[in-house]
Amino acid sequence: MNSTAKQRQCIGSYRSLIGMCEDVYREILSEGYNVNSSKDLSFDQANSLIQALKIQAIDCGVYQARNAKNSKTFGPREGFASDAQLKKIYVMWKGVSILNTPEARSEALNKLLKRILKIDNIRFLRTEDVNKVIKLLSAMKVAQSKKGA
Repeated sequence: MNSTAKQRQCIGSYRSLIGMCEDVYREILSEGYNVNSSKDLSFDQANSLIQALKIQAIDCGVYQARNAKNSKTFGPREGFASDAQLKKIYVMWKGVSILNTPEARSEALNKLLKRILKIDNIRFLRTEDVNKVIKLLSAMKVAQSKKGA
C-alpha cells in the first residue's frame, strides 16, 4: 500500500518545521528509501520517515513530543539501524565524548557521522554502517585508555 495523503502532509509539515532543504530531503528519499517522491513511499516507509522527521523536530526544539519518554525510539525501519543499535552507539559515544550535556554530545556525534559517513543525523544510519561506527568508537575508547595510562 502506498503512502496516504495525510502521511505526505505530515512529512511536509515536519520538513517545514525543521527547515530541511529540498536537496537533503531528496537525498534521504533516494538513498534511504529508493524513491524519488513521497508519493512513491510505501505506507510503512512513510511512517518510518515521519518518525525520523518527528525526532529531528524534537531534537531541534521546534516540536514537543506528547510522551517525551519515547522520543528517542524510531521503531523498526527497514535498512536503518535498530533502536538497540542506536542505543549502543549513544552509550559508547557517551563513554568517549568529553562533552557534558546530552545536546552537545548528540550534536558532536552527528558531526562525526557527517564527516565519516556523509549523513546528517544518527537516525539516518544505515544497517550496513553500524559496525563501522561501533569499531570507530571502540578504537576511540582504546586510544583514550592508552593516553590515560
